[in-house]
Amino acid sequence: MQYEHPIEISEDVVVQAYSQKGSYTSETTTQNFIYDDGIEEPVISCDGEYVEINCSTSGATLYYRIGTSGQFTEYESPFEINSTVTVYAYAILD
Repeated sequence: MQYEHPIEISEDVVVQAYSQKGSYTSETTTQNFIYDDGIEEPVISCDGEYVEINCSTSGATLYYRIGTSGQFTEYESPFEINSTVTVYAYAILD
């Protein structure tokens, strides 16, 4: 793809680029870009009985999932646990 304008990203990407003129081709350069959407990571806390999820980004909607499979659910309030679990969470701005 020929560069024509700034590239908009919405996830982490690796960009490789080189220049070419006639029969000459430069070395390829590689750059990693980490996407920063301005949303703070959710903080998950547990008092041993209830799990609470917070995010310091105003207006962020939180989603969580217990374990590595299944659908994410919108977080509304602390929820009770009665065994050792792994909780995954993310935040988005609508």
